[in-house]
Amino acid sequence: MTKLNFVIGCYTSPTSDIGLSFFEFCSDTIDIQIISTLQVANPSYCLTSGDLLLAVNESGTDDDKITVLNISNLSAPKILGQYSSNGSSPCYISADKDLNHAFVANYGSGSLSVRPFISFGILGTKSQVVNELPKANCESNFHAVILSPDNKFLLVTNLGTDTISVFQYNKNAIHESVQTSSVNQFIFKERVGPRHLIFSNDGEFVYVIGEINANIYVFKWNNGILKLKQEVPLMNKDYMGANSAADLHLMPSGDFLLASNRGDANQIAVFSVNKVTGELTYSSSFDTGGVGPRNFAVDPTGNFVFAANQYSNQISIFRFINLPTVQLKLLKNLTLPSPVFIKFF
Repeated sequence: MTKLNFVIGCYTSPTSDIGLSFFEFCSDTIDIQIISTLQVANPSYCLTSGDLLLAVNESGTDDDKITVLNISNLSAPKILGQYSSNGSSPCYISADKDLNHAFVANYGSGSLSVRPFISFGILGTKSQVVNELPKANCESNFHAVILSPDNKFLLVTNLGTDTISVFQYNKNAIHESVQTSSVNQFIFKERVGPRHLIFSNDGEFVYVIGEINANIYVFKWNNGILKLKQEVPLMNKDYMGANSAADLHLMPSGDFLLASNRGDANQIAVFSVNKVTGELTYSSSFDTGGVGPRNFAVDPTGNFVFAANQYSNQISIFRFINLPTVQLKLLKNLTLPSPVFIKFF
C-alpha cells in the first residue's frame, strides 16, 4: 500500500487563518487523511527538503516573511523562525540541493533575495538583494527562481519585463553567492508574462509558461545560454476567452508535460515530449473541476494529478491515464479555502 505525504498552502485573508495543511494520501484506496494544520499567514509557495519546509508569506507588506518549519513530526510541525523576504509579495522560494542558500522571488518589489543557511533550519541575518531595472512603462515582477541542475546558474523569470535572467551562482560564497556582474538575459519580443519554468529531466531543455499569452516556450539549455526552439499555445486558435496561464510540470517519466490555464479556460493541457529534441506536441485538454487552477502537483508515481482551484476553494484529484489515449479522470474533490499550492514530499 503506497502512502504519500503532501502539504497544501492557502491564502489566509480573509477566508481562514489556517495557512498550511498536511495530509496523507493512499494511492491504492484514494483515501486522504488530514494529519495537522498550522496558522501561517498567506503561504503562497514552499520548498521542502528532508525535515525542513520553507514557505513565503505573501501578505503584501513592505517587509513580507519567510517561515521555516521542522516537519519531522507531521502531527506537530514546529515553526523554527521567520525571516524577512527583503521585499513585498514573495511568490516563489527555492534552494540549492545542498542547502547552502535559499532564493526568494519578490513579485511586488521586483527583487530577488538570497539568504545563506547557517545550520539546520536557521537562515543568516544578512541577505543579498538583487534588483532588475524595469523597462519603460513596465513594473519588475520576479515570479520564479530556479537553479540549473548542475547548481551553477540561477534562472529568474520576470513577468513584468518579459525577461529570463541567468545569473552565475557560487555556492561557496556565503553572502554574495549570485554574481550580478555576470548575467545572460533572454528578452521576449512580445508581451508574454513569463511565470514559471522547469528543466527537462536530463537538464538539456527549459520550459517556460507565459501567463499573459498562455504559450509554452521550449529552450535549449547550454551552460547558461537559453536558445529558443519552439513556441506552443495552450489554447486552440478559435479560443476567444481570457487567459491567465499559471503552472507547468513534467510527468516523472518525462514523456508528458502538463500546463494549467486559469482565466475563462480553467483547464490543464497535456503535451507529449520528444526527449531528443525537447519539443512538444499537443495531446489534449481537460477541465480542472473548478475555477482558478493556480497550481497543481503530480504525485511521485506519476499516476495522479492534484489541481489547486483557488477561486472555487477546492483541490481536484485526477488519475492520469496515458493508454490507449491520454486522460485525466476526476476522482474526488477536497474542500479548502483559497488553495494556492500543493507539494508532495
